[in-house]
Amino acid sequence: MDKLAVGDKVALIAPAARQVRGTEWMIEKAGEILEGWGLRVQMYGSPAERHFYLAGTDEQRARHLLDALREPDVRAVFVTRGGYGSPRLLPYLRESFSASDRYFCGFSDLTALLLTFEQRFPHICPIHAPAVATPAFCGDEPQSVLNRDRLQRVLFEQADAYQQPIEVIKSGSASGPLSGGCLSVLTGLLGTPFEPEFSDRILFLEDVNEKPFRIDRMLTQLKLAGKLQRLRGIVFGDMCACSDSQNDLHEVIADVLQGVDCPVVAGFSAGHARLNIAFRLGQQAVIDGVTKTFSLQA
Repeated sequence: MDKLAVGDKVALIAPAARQVRGTEWMIEKAGEILEGWGLRVQMYGSPAERHFYLAGTDEQRARHLLDALREPDVRAVFVTRGGYGSPRLLPYLRESFSASDRYFCGFSDLTALLLTFEQRFPHICPIHAPAVATPAFCGDEPQSVLNRDRLQRVLFEQADAYQQPIEVIKSGSASGPLSGGCLSVLTGLLGTPFEPEFSDRILFLEDVNEKPFRIDRMLTQLKLAGKLQRLRGIVFGDMCACSDSQNDLHEVIADVLQGVDCPVVAGFSAGHARLNIAFRLGQQAVIDGVTKTFSLQA
């Protein structure tokens, strides 16, 4: 897919939760940052649209999503925030849906859309990256600056190689396309027409505010559903606030994943922590059990 260029048009949408009261200014700030990259930004929908905890009804949010995906000259779609609501839009995505090539950037609840685009719509390039109307993108902290710089390089330069040290939970080395996302969201897709497939991939998992027994339950569900068979490897991103005082999360993971025939590592800087490294779903990744590093290939 072609790189973004100065002057390209991009869309800003809210397909999931409504903006937290008092943070509406972040939508404007996100637009200013994207315009500072030389992009032409169009907001689809209005921050005033609300339906319970969502940024509008399913019909409203689906219309904004589809409009942003169908507009011929939109080169990339950015989401304001995650939260909840994206899986409710999946029925609006039909197999016959077509659009010109474009990027779609988001994470967390947007895992439902990212995986569907990766596995069903090859003309849409899903990028796991911070939602733009959040502190992880709009903030002034060093991690926020790194997040912005990383995403800009991925989109404008396709300079997406990356390497970092990781913690080994189960030894071994592997390479393959990287797929996955928020553990609780992708687990929620099991048994639906949008159930993802991870065979011959390195599975990326991250989450927030899930205690070890809940991580255990979701991994066990994936295991019983056969989703952990024929994997190249498993890499855990940031598991924010997922530990407790009595159970070591990595020990729990090692226990649950006994019998899974692939290397398992943890510590990839992607997820709900302030540092959230952008990457393409389907990007080639390498787990090196000797050097204890995880790499994304350009």
